[in-house]
Amino acid sequence: MLFLMISACSFAQIDIAEDTLRLNEVVVRKDDSRLNLKKVQLEGPCSYPENMQDVNEIITLVDKLPKGKLHSVTFYFNKIDAETYKKNASVFKEAEFEVVLYDAGTDGMPGIAAVVDRKSVAVSKAKRGRVTVDLSLYDIDTNKQMFIGLKRISGEAGGSNFFIDCLCSGQDKFFTYTRTTPAAAWERRWSCAALKLDVRVIPNG
Repeated sequence: MLFLMISACSFAQIDIAEDTLRLNEVVVRKDDSRLNLKKVQLEGPCSYPENMQDVNEIITLVDKLPKGKLHSVTFYFNKIDAETYKKNASVFKEAEFEVVLYDAGTDGMPGIAAVVDRKSVAVSKAKRGRVTVDLSLYDIDTNKQMFIGLKRISGEAGGSNFFIDCLCSGQDKFFTYTRTTPAAAWERRWSCAALKLDVRVIPNG
């Protein structure tokens, strides 16, 4: 079973063109590939640099995922404005993260975690831009709504050792949560409306 998240529910105008369905910040489109992948993106008008201050896990709810198998997820790191990056790059450190997936419970909160071998990704202190994690070998079924995110498995809990690209606050249709330990309660992360994400799915049929 699958359990992921990315929060983006808009009921916006639907504009169909070139096999693309746009719902405000959410884009679902068919990729030109042998696997006939479909991609869901979380995008917004502005960005926020998330450094996971005092937390070790951050996840976002993704809505309107096509039915199929999870192929990959792309995160973005340190892709902030040049001024902010220049001020902080000297203290950046390599960080290692684990990809985490959860289903969405009936109450809209993160539910059962996906059973996935620890899939980790190391991000160098000089990395700027996208990091794509291949999850196709895990045979994970997608649900319409899923939470997806990252757990820090190295690095410090404070300071600006890295930045994960988020959509800036004020976009309350998104839902992003953090927690300090696996036993702790999830708390809304208002400063990060949503992790900037690309999720690729191998659709059924």
